[in-house]
Amino acid sequence: MESTNEARNKSMIIIQALAENPRGSIREIASRTGLNYLYVRRKIRGLQSRKIVSFSLMVSANMLGREASIVRIKGRNVDKILDDLSHCNRVLWGLRINSGEIIMIFVSRNKHDIAEFIDLLRSMYEGITELHVENGVLGSGVFIPVKNGFLNCNLPIDCLKCLSRYGVGVSQRL
Repeated sequence: MESTNEARNKSMIIIQALAENPRGSIREIASRTGLNYLYVRRKIRGLQSRKIVSFSLMVSANMLGREASIVRIKGRNVDKILDDLSHCNRVLWGLRINSGEIIMIFVSRNKHDIAEFIDLLRSMYEGITELHVENGVLGSGVFIPVKNGFLNCNLPIDCLKCLSRYGVGVSQRL
């Protein structure tokens, strides 16, 4: 029986092999790492089920838009906002700073869409006391993880469709 440290080290070896070649087969990973094929397959499945690794489609920022905004939100129920928007293809990243504040990076084709998104947030979530936005542009080599099938969404109309798919509706105000 392997110890916790041994298991963690072997997991890190497998994760490193995946990072070097995410499209590599289990057989290739086993060969490169010197680990048993069945062990590697079981470990990868375990890492996925425990949400330690995830395999997902990513698209170039050139497809969804390179305009980016860092959005800082203060108010009540910011964890709910962060959870809801974790399903949005336009939200690259989110972080809770403390119990009443989050930061997200939002991408779009243009600043008008970003403004529409901000207006939608204000209308859907009561309790936002402060909202601060800093605009910028993503590099052309940035890839965006695809979280749902609404890749070519039109703000704010498709936001409502997308969010309602995950149990967040316009009538569900915080």
